[in-house]
Amino acid sequence: MLWLIVYVNGLNDRPAHAEAVKEKESVILTAKEHSPTTGPSLLSGGPDGYGYLYYSTQDGDSVDFNWIDITGTGTAVGAGDDWCSGSSDSTLYYLGFSFPFYESVYDSVSICSNGAIVFDDPYVYFGLSNTSLPSTSYEGPRAIVAIMWDDLDPPEYGGDIYFQSFSSCPDGYSGACAVIEYYHVPRYGNSVQMDFEMILYDNGSIRLLYNSQIYYNDATIGIQAEGADTVNNYYLQYVYGGNPSEHVPDSGTAILFMLPPPADHDIAVNSIIFPQFDFYTFYPAGQGPAWPQTGDVAVVIQNKGLNDESGFDLTLNLNGNIHTETGLSLTSGSTDTIVFSSLSIEEINTAIAYHNLATDERPTNDTATVSMDYSALYKVGDTITYADTLDATDAIGTNGTLGPTRIAVKFDSSDLYLFTGKYIKAIFFYHCWPGATSGCISGGNNAVAIYPDASGVPDHSNPLFRKDIGDIGTTPGLIFVPLDSVAAADTAFLRIGTFPFYVAREVENLASGYPFGAENGCTAGKGCWISTDSLNSGAWAQLTDYGLDLDWILGMVVTDTADYVGAGESIIVPGDAKLIRSVVNGYLILNAPANEDMTIEMYNTAGKLVRKVLIRKGADRAFVGKLPTGAYFYITSNRRAGSLIVR
Repeated sequence: MLWLIVYVNGLNDRPAHAEAVKEKESVILTAKEHSPTTGPSLLSGGPDGYGYLYYSTQDGDSVDFNWIDITGTGTAVGAGDDWCSGSSDSTLYYLGFSFPFYESVYDSVSICSNGAIVFDDPYVYFGLSNTSLPSTSYEGPRAIVAIMWDDLDPPEYGGDIYFQSFSSCPDGYSGACAVIEYYHVPRYGNSVQMDFEMILYDNGSIRLLYNSQIYYNDATIGIQAEGADTVNNYYLQYVYGGNPSEHVPDSGTAILFMLPPPADHDIAVNSIIFPQFDFYTFYPAGQGPAWPQTGDVAVVIQNKGLNDESGFDLTLNLNGNIHTETGLSLTSGSTDTIVFSSLSIEEINTAIAYHNLATDERPTNDTATVSMDYSALYKVGDTITYADTLDATDAIGTNGTLGPTRIAVKFDSSDLYLFTGKYIKAIFFYHCWPGATSGCISGGNNAVAIYPDASGVPDHSNPLFRKDIGDIGTTPGLIFVPLDSVAAADTAFLRIGTFPFYVAREVENLASGYPFGAENGCTAGKGCWISTDSLNSGAWAQLTDYGLDLDWILGMVVTDTADYVGAGESIIVPGDAKLIRSVVNGYLILNAPANEDMTIEMYNTAGKLVRKVLIRKGADRAFVGKLPTGAYFYITSNRRAGSLIVR
């Protein structure tokens, strides 16, 4: 049985931080220690929805001002105006340690000239027009630390930004740290130079230091998680636009963002996990899964305190029915999954889990609440009217005979502008659906084709290219169709130069099964079409016409040369999942930690499966060994797909 993992916002679920904090040691205060319930002495210093606090010398807190000068030893970033390192030259600065920040762990940053760093996207453009937090004004919510987000221009008067990582921090902290120093940086159009720096510590704390007067009161200072919003409150703002005025930094200001030190006694209820039942995604009219069903519900708990705990109970209230596990024990720092077995699970559920440890000192994380609506995971005939014969599991299928059928994916300039001038080397698609064990049909002869556009629909009567691939059998899987048999002299029409066009998979006879793999490849907004001879007389219709908001695993391998020698190979997958950032030292590096256990299948441009890798929940990397340079397509066990270049 697969698990459907549901994360609960605002419950201080942060195991990476608790493990990183060593026996209450922190980089915070030298003279006093604040309780997270009282907060700093002035103004609003948190906690935010995740638990972060800030302390500041401007609020009378005892925060050390230990400036670390790296202008002579650090790496000069060479920042330009309105510039981020990742977006300009794809340079990420590696911290040398894992940095826990909200619900993720990062090992690199993109450094931006406008007074901020970004964790989650090496290609971000961090705008000059700062806003209050949480901010969504710069290509979507990002995980950021803003030390002085404003319209800055480091090179205008000879300033720069420096980066240096230390295995033992020079400011007296016993662990590792990384320093990002803004040196002699002016605001755009002004010659006044300012010096400030941020220090990132391996326990997740962040220190901001200002070594000169800040002469402008419209900057933003604060932190924000990826996807931050006003619902989960995963952000903490120190100042914006000069408000509050007491927080406009002057020379000698030190600000510390951190999570509170571990309590002596703290059991957290991290998450509630519902089962993923094995039912169809689509049902014909009048059909659907039966409710209630019997399944297991798991509750993940963690001992975030400094002491081992025993003799406490965990209670699960599922739709008003009480279930309790008694006499539980959990050592300091450890996590356990408590499974409540053979429960009656409805189509729509509310679950509340809580413990009764009497000595617990952090009540904010004692309870988790989750709603699980299974009806959102499938559709029935009253909302899907595809020939009234739809009966599929993440695929288009039929109970009758629809005859010759085509599925086409639209490729337009938004998909292809980076690949103009290349040649198509192969077309690939997923036969049936990932994980199918039955109901998969060959449909007789299959083919791949490329169609021109005809007033907004594919023109399948005049294909630019078509290749029969015969009967591909009933085994689900990824089908690569190499076009190497096309002579170089005949490849001019394959050259990408006119947009849009359509890549299609055809099946001779769609009958009693599921031939078309769904999910990942072509979003409905970009254009996904289906045409069958016995439906609308073979006319094309977008899948949205039938209420099918699907993606499709259907893409292309392209190369620089017409003779297909493999130079400059790339893979184009509309709707790329972008799960994998790169391969470094034999490890797949993910863009974010995995939110569930999954496997990743990696295929080369010849269609050969070269790796099958297990990714554990919470991991941000996995060992794959040495991979030859080139392009790869990957598909995960949770039916996401993407591409990767190994250099």
